[in-house]
Amino acid sequence: MEALVGQAVSIGSKLKAFTAAHHDKIEQHALTRAIVEGTITRESYVLLLSKFYGFYAACEPPLEQTTFWQQAGFDIKNRRKTPSLRQDLQFFNIDPASLPMCTDLPPLQTDAQRLGFLYVVEGATLGGQVLSRALATKFGFTARQGAAYFNSYGVENIGAMWKQVQALLTDFASKHLELESELLQAALLTFQKLDTWLNA
Repeated sequence: MEALVGQAVSIGSKLKAFTAAHHDKIEQHALTRAIVEGTITRESYVLLLSKFYGFYAACEPPLEQTTFWQQAGFDIKNRRKTPSLRQDLQFFNIDPASLPMCTDLPPLQTDAQRLGFLYVVEGATLGGQVLSRALATKFGFTARQGAAYFNSYGVENIGAMWKQVQALLTDFASKHLELESELLQAALLTFQKLDTWLNA
């Protein structure tokens, strides 16, 4: 049991350290920074939502194409980001079907790669709490009107949802030490591909 606990700290620490520079780069993106600073316009906010939709709509199908989630007892479909993004875009009278899709995707062919991706996108839901508060202050947007994506699972559920991801990563890392590098690299590439897409 102690070995598992050590592994839990190890994989979490390694992922955080390995992706730190790229995490910070995404966090300092002009549009997300503008939300925090209260300087974002409605048009720029809609552009950001459109970008996120184009990324997740392309990534979610290959993310789910594995029996791994079911075998692990992990509800991956409940983690989809496209429904909340679709809701937000429709609030602004934008048809999601008209938006460009990302074609340069992070690697999502193996379970280790999918977990690396999951680490990045689920970690982003934590930061979304800060952005949702800023959007509420700036525009009055709520989880039901205009800011469903950044409210993600709601304040009452966000902690438990993240702990489930951490537990899954811990279990996988302890059973597949030989895949640690692949998992880390996939997380890094997810940050890189998302950053490239946001700036395209």
